[in-house]
Amino acid sequence: MTTTQRSGSMLEEWPYAYVVNSDKAANYCAFCLKKSEASLQRCSRCRLTHFCNEACQRAAWTEHRDECTSLANVRPRIPTALARLMARIIFKRRDHPSTDPPPTTFNNRRFEDLMNHRKEITEDPERSEHFVALCHVLREYVGIDQL
Repeated sequence: MTTTQRSGSMLEEWPYAYVVNSDKAANYCAFCLKKSEASLQRCSRCRLTHFCNEACQRAAWTEHRDECTSLANVRPRIPTALARLMARIIFKRRDHPSTDPPPTTFNNRRFEDLMNHRKEITEDPERSEHFVALCHVLREYVGIDQL
Protein backbone atom coordinates (compact mmCIF):
# COMPACT_ATOMS: atom_id res chain seq x y z
CA MET A 1 0.00 0.00 0.00
CA THR A 2 1.35 3.41 -0.90
CA THR A 3 -0.03 6.83 -0.20
CA THR A 4 1.00 10.38 -0.86
CA GLN A 5 -0.47 11.74 2.36
CA ARG A 6 2.06 13.41 4.58
CA SER A 7 3.01 11.14 7.50
CA GLY A 8 0.80 8.37 6.12
CA SER A 9 1.82 4.84 5.24
CA MET A 10 4.28 4.52 2.40
CA LEU A 11 4.36 0.75 2.40
CA GLU A 12 2.62 -1.97 4.34
CA GLU A 13 3.39 -5.66 4.29
CA TRP A 14 1.92 -8.59 6.22
CA PRO A 15 4.52 -9.90 8.72
CA TYR A 16 6.18 -13.25 8.14
CA ALA A 17 5.03 -14.38 11.58
CA TYR A 18 3.36 -12.71 14.54
CA VAL A 19 1.62 -13.51 17.83
CA VAL A 20 -0.49 -11.58 20.30
CA ASN A 21 1.01 -11.26 23.78
CA SER A 22 -0.69 -13.66 26.18
CA ASP A 23 -1.91 -10.90 28.48
CA LYS A 24 -3.65 -9.21 25.51
CA ALA A 25 -5.00 -12.35 23.82
CA ALA A 26 -8.57 -11.88 25.05
CA ASN A 27 -8.71 -8.35 23.61
CA TYR A 28 -7.13 -8.77 20.18
CA CYS A 29 -8.09 -10.98 17.26
CA ALA A 30 -5.23 -13.41 16.59
CA PHE A 31 -5.76 -13.05 12.84
CA CYS A 32 -6.56 -9.42 11.97
CA LEU A 33 -5.11 -8.00 15.22
CA LYS A 34 -8.08 -5.69 15.73
CA LYS A 35 -8.79 -4.72 19.30
CA SER A 36 -12.30 -5.46 20.45
CA GLU A 37 -14.13 -4.02 23.42
CA ALA A 38 -16.75 -6.75 23.00
CA SER A 39 -15.81 -10.31 23.84
CA LEU A 40 -14.00 -12.21 21.12
CA GLN A 41 -14.58 -15.86 20.28
CA ARG A 42 -12.03 -18.03 22.09
CA CYS A 43 -10.57 -21.11 20.43
CA SER A 44 -12.24 -23.99 22.24
CA ARG A 45 -9.21 -26.26 21.94
CA CYS A 46 -6.20 -24.17 23.01
CA ARG A 47 -8.24 -21.66 25.03
CA LEU A 48 -5.68 -18.90 24.50
CA THR A 49 -6.30 -17.60 21.00
CA HIS A 50 -9.27 -15.33 20.29
CA PHE A 51 -10.91 -14.29 17.01
CA CYS A 52 -13.34 -11.58 15.89
CA ASN A 53 -15.57 -14.10 14.22
CA GLU A 54 -15.65 -17.38 12.33
CA ALA A 55 -14.20 -15.76 9.19
CA CYS A 56 -11.04 -14.68 11.04
CA GLN A 57 -10.79 -18.09 12.70
CA ARG A 58 -10.99 -19.85 9.32
CA ALA A 59 -8.48 -17.46 7.76
CA ALA A 60 -6.05 -18.10 10.63
CA TRP A 61 -6.46 -21.87 10.72
CA THR A 62 -3.48 -22.76 8.49
CA GLU A 63 -1.11 -21.00 10.89
CA HIS A 64 -3.05 -21.70 14.08
CA ARG A 65 -3.53 -25.46 13.56
CA ASP A 66 -0.10 -26.60 14.81
CA GLU A 67 0.05 -23.83 17.40
CA CYS A 68 -3.37 -24.89 18.70
CA THR A 69 -2.23 -28.49 19.14
CA SER A 70 0.95 -27.40 20.90
CA LEU A 71 -0.89 -25.00 23.21
CA ALA A 72 -3.44 -27.67 24.10
CA ASN A 73 -0.64 -30.13 24.89
CA VAL A 74 1.05 -27.83 27.42
CA ARG A 75 -2.08 -26.33 28.96
CA PRO A 76 -2.51 -24.89 31.57
CA ARG A 77 0.97 -23.48 31.02
CA ILE A 78 1.30 -20.75 28.39
CA PRO A 79 4.63 -20.38 26.58
CA THR A 80 6.08 -16.88 26.31
CA ALA A 81 5.23 -14.77 23.27
CA LEU A 82 8.79 -15.27 21.99
CA ALA A 83 8.49 -19.06 22.22
CA ARG A 84 5.12 -18.96 20.45
CA LEU A 85 6.55 -16.69 17.75
CA MET A 86 9.53 -18.97 17.21
CA ALA A 87 7.19 -21.97 17.02
CA ARG A 88 5.15 -20.25 14.32
CA ILE A 89 8.33 -19.62 12.35
CA ILE A 90 9.38 -23.27 12.79
CA PHE A 91 5.99 -24.50 11.56
CA LYS A 92 6.01 -22.10 8.62
CA ARG A 93 9.55 -23.09 7.59
CA ARG A 94 8.58 -26.77 7.83
CA ASP A 95 5.50 -26.25 5.66
CA HIS A 96 7.24 -23.93 3.17
CA PRO A 97 10.87 -25.04 2.76
CA SER A 98 13.42 -22.75 1.14
CA THR A 99 13.02 -24.66 -2.13
CA ASP A 100 9.59 -23.05 -2.50
CA PRO A 101 9.52 -19.88 -4.60
CA PRO A 102 9.45 -16.76 -2.41
CA PRO A 103 6.06 -15.18 -1.86
CA THR A 104 5.39 -11.81 -3.38
CA THR A 105 6.92 -9.40 -0.91
CA PHE A 106 8.52 -5.99 -0.99
CA ASN A 107 11.90 -6.34 -2.72
CA ASN A 108 11.25 -10.12 -2.98
CA ARG A 109 12.85 -10.70 0.42
CA ARG A 110 12.92 -14.24 1.73
CA PHE A 111 13.43 -15.75 5.16
CA GLU A 112 16.97 -16.69 4.13
CA ASP A 113 17.73 -12.99 3.57
CA LEU A 114 17.32 -12.16 7.26
CA MET A 115 20.37 -11.48 9.43
CA ASN A 116 21.95 -14.24 11.48
CA HIS A 117 22.71 -13.21 15.06
CA ARG A 118 24.61 -16.36 16.02
CA LYS A 119 27.84 -14.52 16.87
CA GLU A 120 26.09 -11.99 19.13
CA ILE A 121 24.24 -14.79 20.95
CA THR A 122 27.21 -17.12 21.42
CA GLU A 123 29.56 -14.34 22.56
CA ASP A 124 27.19 -12.92 25.18
CA PRO A 125 26.72 -15.29 28.16
CA GLU A 126 23.36 -13.75 29.11
CA ARG A 127 21.96 -14.02 25.57
CA SER A 128 23.37 -17.51 25.22
CA GLU A 129 21.74 -18.64 28.47
CA HIS A 130 18.42 -17.10 27.39
CA PHE A 131 18.63 -18.86 24.02
CA VAL A 132 19.32 -22.24 25.65
CA ALA A 133 16.35 -21.75 27.99
CA LEU A 134 14.17 -20.83 25.02
CA CYS A 135 15.26 -24.00 23.21
CA HIS A 136 14.19 -26.08 26.23
CA VAL A 137 10.78 -24.37 26.23
CA LEU A 138 10.41 -24.95 22.48
CA ARG A 139 11.35 -28.61 22.81
CA GLU A 140 8.56 -29.09 25.34
CA TYR A 141 6.10 -26.86 23.47
CA VAL A 142 6.44 -28.09 19.87
CA GLY A 143 8.25 -31.39 20.41
CA ILE A 144 11.82 -32.34 19.67
CA ASP A 145 10.83 -33.76 16.27
CA GLN A 146 9.96 -30.22 15.09
CA LEU A 147 13.33 -28.71 16.03
